[in-house]
Amino acid sequence: MRWGCFDSFDCPNLIVHDSIGKGLSINSSFSGAKSEQKFPPTVCLPHIFGADYAQKYGHRQTSGTDAVKNGALMDKPNIVLINCDDLGYGDLGVYGSTINKTPALDKMAEEGVRFTDFYVASGVCSPSRAALLTGCYPARIGFGSFDGLRVLFPGQGLGLNSDETTIAGSLKEVGYATKIIGKWHCGDQPEFLPTEHGFDSYYGLPYSNDMGRQVEDPNLDDHDRAEQLRKRPPLPLIRDAEVIQEQPDLRALTERYAEEAVRFIRGNSDSPFFLYFAHMYVHLPLYAPENLVNASENGDNGACVAGVDWVTEVLMDELKRQGLDDNTLVIFTSDNGSRLDDQGGSNGVLRARRAPRGRAVSVCHAS
Repeated sequence: MRWGCFDSFDCPNLIVHDSIGKGLSINSSFSGAKSEQKFPPTVCLPHIFGADYAQKYGHRQTSGTDAVKNGALMDKPNIVLINCDDLGYGDLGVYGSTINKTPALDKMAEEGVRFTDFYVASGVCSPSRAALLTGCYPARIGFGSFDGLRVLFPGQGLGLNSDETTIAGSLKEVGYATKIIGKWHCGDQPEFLPTEHGFDSYYGLPYSNDMGRQVEDPNLDDHDRAEQLRKRPPLPLIRDAEVIQEQPDLRALTERYAEEAVRFIRGNSDSPFFLYFAHMYVHLPLYAPENLVNASENGDNGACVAGVDWVTEVLMDELKRQGLDDNTLVIFTSDNGSRLDDQGGSNGVLRARRAPRGRAVSVCHAS
């Protein structure tokens, strides 16, 4: 599987903390074109950053804390990939926000090297996420459009083909435990779920959190639209391939995700693992715990960003507690930039916004 960078729709944040304690702050996400030549999963991430990165920051062996202390080479680093939803370039302190508090993410960026030219494959959820997981342009894997729609909707008989190679599938082949927590949005029918694409287990929502039942918006004048929102199927929380709850409390869901991630890390502390943590934040509607809302200087958006930062701190602390912090590559990014719907999001120094459904809008570096 070959990975590369290419110009596309959005330039969201990406922060990487690598296996030797260095931090890398990168200004956007990545994807690339698929090739018949396949590289071992242990070199996929160096290929993202290039040969210079691989040479400068060699890998160490996953054989516990002693191996790290002895300086042994790491063939199979643990990998934690944190992917946010609609997080704007300017939503983090390190990228210029003065109203959102993100000390954990700011610390990751402060410790490292900043890359400034890295892009996602699409300005909307489904194609961006499929490109992230497969390394392919969305159109090459049937994710250019979905029966004329920009993203997948509940109940569509479309999704990521089982023949596609994913990061999780490649890592599983060489002995990694693999798990996804959070938003999938690459197909909600059984044959398209994460457990059919290299993930040992799955806990989360199959699509965006606004695609379940919603009460009538008092500001919505379209009665037919409001009725449609009320009659949607309930938002499903899924474990593996089973719906375990309908319409879960979204204010509490991120904390449940964090608990699930901690259990996964503890259960796989003696073997290599890949954890894909896909936040629902900061996709609309915004639901954050009351304590975060009360402390926010930026309303619900600031509270949700604080929730993202809190999860990062929880994961980093748990890796340290398990003696894995020097043996784990932690990557933080977003599927695209902010939609800028007067909800508190910011794309900072970049112009334009996340592509609304129905048309593409580029978010490029400001001149």
